[in-house]
Amino acid sequence: MGRKIGTVAALVIAAAFVTGTASAAEIAPSKPTRLGPYEYLSTCLHVGNKGMVSGRWEDYDCRKTHGKTYLYPRY
Repeated sequence: MGRKIGTVAALVIAAAFVTGTASAAEIAPSKPTRLGPYEYLSTCLHVGNKGMVSGRWEDYDCRKTHGKTYLYPRY
């Protein structure tokens, strides 16, 4: 009987661990893949530089699409 209780306890602990890990993954914020649109390239470059200085991303690109400029951070 003691062996069955130990097995059940191990299964309960394992289930709690797996459930807790999944919840933590769902809560973790995702990093943006595109920011904007910005009306001017200079604004995009300014925001991109501020992101690098603050450590939010390592590098970035500013690309113009349909008359608007978007910032694409690189992590």
